[in-house]
Order: sequence, then structure tokens, then C-alpha cells
Amino acid sequence: MIFSTLLFMSPVLSASTADEIENIKSLYTQTNKAIYEGNSKETLFYNAKTGWKMASSSKATKFSDVAEDSMLEQIRVYIHQKHVIKATVFIDTPSGDWANKREYYFYGSGKTAFLFETHFTFLGSNYETQKPLPQGPYIIERRIYFDVAGKEIRKVEKAFTSKAKQPVPVRFLQQVDPVIYTDVNHLPITSLLRTEK
Repeated sequence: MIFSTLLFMSPVLSASTADEIENIKSLYTQTNKAIYEGNSKETLFYNAKTGWKMASSSKATKFSDVAEDSMLEQIRVYIHQKHVIKATVFIDTPSGDWANKREYYFYGSGKTAFLFETHFTFLGSNYETQKPLPQGPYIIERRIYFDVAGKEIRKVEKAFTSKAKQPVPVRFLQQVDPVIYTDVNHLPITSLLRTEK
């Protein structure tokens, strides 16, 4: 439903782009179905003091080799038939001021098909008019679609308050500028993944 609504909110798409987006939506559905039905292997990686490591369990939430006052970075991957079909990159600050989650969905080739980013933040300011923003916290959602060659074909973003869902201009909210991984082999855990497949 979310995809259908967004498709009609944006400018008119060419027939070929609309077809590509429909294919990506199908891949999204198939990927999440495989995960939901338990047809994929889930593995969690985290960024420790000494670099990326594989967690002892995909359900782990605390790590003894990550300082409590440091940013927590995690990558959760789902492998189906020896291919990474999805990776969720999560960054959380020790202060709790913001958190960022990026869900990557991959084509069979390993290229990124779709990126769904959710950014949660308490930080925002209307620097243009100095009028107060609606009470936060705030959520920014970004959806980026890529063709099979890895070229971005569509980007949709919106921001709103987390409780009342009241729209807020994205430009007034704190954001991070994370690396966008256009291929599964660009993930910082690629060397660890080779042992998992």
C-alpha cells in the first residue's frame, strides 16, 4: 500500500521506469516473504573497537567490545540460496538524539535495487522564519529505487512528527549523510560475509 501511494504522489513516470519500479516492488515483497517465512539465514555484524565482527547471535543487543559511550553500528544481513537478499544498516547514538536505519534490497547480481531509509531524530529547527516546528520527535523516510545497472531512477522523501504524523519540511531536521551502498560487495562487512555464504 505504501508503494502504491508513493507512486501516485510523484511526477509522471515513463512507462519503462514505472515497469522497473513494479519489478522492484515485487522483489521487495518476495524478499520480505522469504525472511518472514524463515527461508533465509539471518546474521548480525557490529562495529567493535577493533573493527567489524560477527555477533554470536542474530538476536544480540549488547556487545562487550563496544564502548557504552560510542556510536553503535550494526549490519543485519539475510542470505537466501547463498545470496544476500537484504541488509539492514543501523546506527544509534549513545545520547539517543537520533538513530538511522537503512534497509537495502538486492538484485540477484548483488546490485542494490531499493533503499528504504528511516531516520529518527529529536533535532530540528526552522532556521528560515524562526517559527517553532511541531513538537517532535521526527521521522524522515527516504525511498531510493535503482535499475539493474545501479543507476538511481527515483527518489521519494518525506518527514513528519512521529506521534501525530504531522508533515515537516525535511530541510529543517537533523540528518546524517550515510554512504549509500550500490552493491552488496560495497558493504564494510564483505570479507566477513564470504565466510557466511
